[in-house]
Amino acid sequence: MAHSCTVAGAAKALLASILLFGGAGCGQQAPVVFSQVPKELAVYYARAGDTLHVARLLEAEHRIALHRATLVEGHAMAQRPAPVRRVPADSLESVKRQLLSHYPWRPYASKYPEELFVQVDPAAEHRKETLLNVIAIMNERGNLEDAIGEALELEHLGQWVAGDLGPGGMNMLYEVNSATTALPVVVKTLEARQAQGRARIARRLMTSADDWRYEVVYPVDFSGAFNSM
Repeated sequence: MAHSCTVAGAAKALLASILLFGGAGCGQQAPVVFSQVPKELAVYYARAGDTLHVARLLEAEHRIALHRATLVEGHAMAQRPAPVRRVPADSLESVKRQLLSHYPWRPYASKYPEELFVQVDPAAEHRKETLLNVIAIMNERGNLEDAIGEALELEHLGQWVAGDLGPGGMNMLYEVNSATTALPVVVKTLEARQAQGRARIARRLMTSADDWRYEVVYPVDFSGAFNSM
């Protein structure tokens, strides 16, 4: 029997593997690693109690990948990624239809603007608790939040609304017109200040009129706890 798959067979195998806990199909290839912030083509959600399952179709460098994760609510929200799947361009629409049927939950339609939560760890040399380090961290947070806010305002994408220091790190909140459009601008600003490697960026998902969760969208392969405090 030939080891190669037809396009139809590869698409069918891929679709079978995109369920919440699917196995590998014959269309599976090596995991996709993007060297730039990918464009989000679509995002889908499924909800089971306090657990959210997320499926994101991302594109960069002429490649499309399916990123999936599970968000578990707790003292600090835990985000657990699933294996990444490469999606052939000619299977994209079929994959979208399958995802829509298996991930039917949608965030609450809120009257509030979209929100990006930028959280940055202090630099290694400032993590010891001293007065000078606290001052240095506060100064860095102020510089970062101003730079990000100015970059967003320059592109008419959003504005800074709040910031503080907490157990999760330096916290900065921005109201944005579109989280997916604003994300590359935020990452570029962090890169210019050598802070992207210490950063996590989450978007707010409204679960009701007055309650929400956060989904980490940068880095795309984030795994671990996200403390929004």
